[in-house]
Amino acid sequence: MAKADAWGAPEGTAFERREARGDGLAGNTRLIAGPPYRRLLAAEPLLRRSIPALIITFLIVIAALRVLSLMNERDDVERDAKAILSQLEAAALKHGALPHRYAAWCAKLLTDEEKARAELAQYERADTRPINHYRLARAIADAIDPDTIVIGDGGDCVAMAARVLGPERPGHWLDPGPLGCLGVGAPFALAAKKMYPDKKVLVIGDRTDGAVELEFNLLLGDKPKS
Repeated sequence: MAKADAWGAPEGTAFERREARGDGLAGNTRLIAGPPYRRLLAAEPLLRRSIPALIITFLIVIAALRVLSLMNERDDVERDAKAILSQLEAAALKHGALPHRYAAWCAKLLTDEEKARAELAQYERADTRPINHYRLARAIADAIDPDTIVIGDGGDCVAMAARVLGPERPGHWLDPGPLGCLGVGAPFALAAKKMYPDKKVLVIGDRTDGAVELEFNLLLGDKPKS
C-alpha cells in the first residue's frame, strides 16, 4: 500500500526522491536543487516583467544621488568663487593695484557683452516662421518661475537653453555635463520631483531620452495582470 501511494504521489515526487537517493551525490544534488529550481522556473514570467521596473528604480536612485551631489557642488563652487575673488581683490589693492589702469579694459568687456546680448535679444523676439530656437528658449524663460528646476537633455538644445535661461538658484539647472551623457532627462526629472514634490520640473530635450522612454514603454505596456 505504501508503495502504491508513493507511485501515485503528485508529479511522482516520492518516486523521484527514492530514485535520487539511489544515485549517490548526483541524486542528492537533484533532490536538494530540484524544488528551488522548479520554483524559479515558475517565477520566471514575474521576474521578466519586473526587469523594467528594476531598471527605472536604479536610474531614479542614481539620478537622485547625482542631483544631491550637483546641488552641494554648486553651493560650494559659488561660495568658494566669491571667497577667492574677495581675497584676490584685497591682495591686489594691498600690493598697490590701481583700478583705473584696467578701467578701460573692463568697460570694453561690458560693451562687448551688451552688444552680444542685444544681438541675442533680436533672435529671442523674432517673429519669423518657423521660430528659431532662441525664441523658443525665451518663451520658456518667460513661462517658468525662479523655483522651477530645468533639466536640459541633449546637445544643441542644452547650448541654446543655457544662453537664454538663467536659473537664479543653485541646483535649478541640470544637464548631461561636459561628457555628454545623453538620456539623463527622465531620470533627473523623476529624482528631482521625488525630492522636491512642491517644485515644478521641466525637461528640455531633443529626443535623446529615447533610450529611457523605451524602458518606460516596456514598463507601462507589460503590466502584470491582477
